[in-house]
Amino acid sequence: MKRRDFLKTLSVVPVVGLMPTFVLSEQNVVLSSTNSVEGLNKIVTIIQNDKRLNRRVSADDIADAIGCVQRMNEILIEAVVQTGVANDKHISTADTRELNDYIFHNYHDEWVELHGDDSDNEETGFHKVVNDGASTKLFGVNAINRVADGIYHLGFESHLKNRLLNEDANANASYKKVAIWLDALLREDLEAGRLENLDVHEVVGDTDSGLDKVIDIIYNDTGLQKRISTGDMREGAKSANAMNGLLLEAIDAVGAGNTGSFTINDIKLVNKYLVANSADEWAKWHGDDENNEETGYHKVQSDGATTKLYDKNAINKVFDGIYHLGFATTYKNNLMNEDGAKNVTFSNVTAWLNELLSDDLTNQQEDLKILIPLYSYPNWWDASNYVWQKILDIKQHYPDAQITAIVNPSNGHFREQNSDYVKGIQDLMGANIKLIGYVYTQYGNRAIDEVIDDIEAWKQYYKALGVSGIFFDEVSTNSLKLSHYSQLSSEARNRGFDFVVLNPGITTDKAYIESGIADVVVSYENENNALLTNPPANYNVPTQSTELSLLIHTMESNNVNELITFAREHQFAYIYFTEDGLDGNPWDSISEYFEDEVIKMRV
Repeated sequence: MKRRDFLKTLSVVPVVGLMPTFVLSEQNVVLSSTNSVEGLNKIVTIIQNDKRLNRRVSADDIADAIGCVQRMNEILIEAVVQTGVANDKHISTADTRELNDYIFHNYHDEWVELHGDDSDNEETGFHKVVNDGASTKLFGVNAINRVADGIYHLGFESHLKNRLLNEDANANASYKKVAIWLDALLREDLEAGRLENLDVHEVVGDTDSGLDKVIDIIYNDTGLQKRISTGDMREGAKSANAMNGLLLEAIDAVGAGNTGSFTINDIKLVNKYLVANSADEWAKWHGDDENNEETGYHKVQSDGATTKLYDKNAINKVFDGIYHLGFATTYKNNLMNEDGAKNVTFSNVTAWLNELLSDDLTNQQEDLKILIPLYSYPNWWDASNYVWQKILDIKQHYPDAQITAIVNPSNGHFREQNSDYVKGIQDLMGANIKLIGYVYTQYGNRAIDEVIDDIEAWKQYYKALGVSGIFFDEVSTNSLKLSHYSQLSSEARNRGFDFVVLNPGITTDKAYIESGIADVVVSYENENNALLTNPPANYNVPTQSTELSLLIHTMESNNVNELITFAREHQFAYIYFTEDGLDGNPWDSISEYFEDEVIKMRV
């Protein structure tokens, strides 16, 4: 496999001169004689003190070789610092590949001269002391001819899997051996932190989900450590992290897993969402291996990873399969890869995501829901002023959001069908928004026959269009009126309206909740300021059959977060908040915070 370039995201300014000065992306780090790196100086000391070498090689050649070694050491230390491979106080096999990439990319020509060779019976550079009689041992082998010479092949290009190449393009020391030698030579410097680069940070999974597991697998896979560079692992982990974020966004957008686990259909919807909304970005992060160059996640895929997950190769099979969710597919049961070839089944991806995200699905709170009073006229012909369109747009962007709209023609008192309401109701029904009809009750003082007639009108003129419930407004809190509302609830249900809402607008007698005559009770409707300055002394408690709703108007600022928290703390299931209210009708527009509410009410 063709060797890759060094990590391109680092800002690199090559060193000039004999004293190493490293210029980093956000701060300057200067290594001078007062805080120099000591470990590699041992090679210079060995050259100076090897008696056999000094008997066979002239003082001038010894001096020339030492000068070349010192300069290669400077370049090597720059590479260590700039790439950040010493931040974990350890030089690994993958780190030596990264050092190889860095030096080859930035200093190849100079390095070739410094290393030298012995062609044409003439020795140059460091080669003036290689294979010239040195006998000192280091790590059980010849210090100059094996250890130092192996390390100083880090500046030559290598296309081999496990070994560096020498100046003659022949296989030389292994990356693993060089890593062991460098780690030992630099041990004191590594422990002292003299080689750290605080501007370089390893990738950390930031989705707070089970998908973050892939980041740890990439960094700790023994096969990858042997086969690819640290920079490639960083790029692969960065790409995986980005796709994880897009995947969770898609899961949230389509409501996948709302039942506590993913279905195959859920994952097909996720696939369609990613293709429609993130195709280009996904393709970039996934990458490919075209033209002998790997990009994105492909920098770690099919590169020797061995870690298993669910009895499959974690990187090459499980996560690579999941990461094909961003590509369009023409197959019913399979995803397609970046080249248009048939790939993993939706069934397998569903099973893997259920395993990876099992804790996230188990810990998922129940979403809040919207109950919005839609007390505006459906002027659908005037696109710029069609208030209902705003709800349609939100529902299109967040199809899993549960929205119930209260429709209110003529204050709920009508005896004929309105064609504009017909069109508006059809629009809302087409977006899968639940619709309920408004009926006022004057706190139990309105004649019951009149109320029933209004219920009947809803059945006659709009039920067939999709209106499926009744919203009773101005509901009494007096328990003596309970039988009155119980009868009204029955009248609605007997006409096929399966969703009944009572709106006392304040904490009501618990009998209205415990009787189960309503599916929802609006137990607080008021100005935002009233809730802040004069909250109820007590709150209703929902039951399994009756949920609670919180309606807030006249918001003075965007305090959606606080209201969402309040709703959850007080067991409200349905919410809607608006800044409207100063004109006397807080429900004739759609709040500018509506999208924020929909986003934050969903877990």
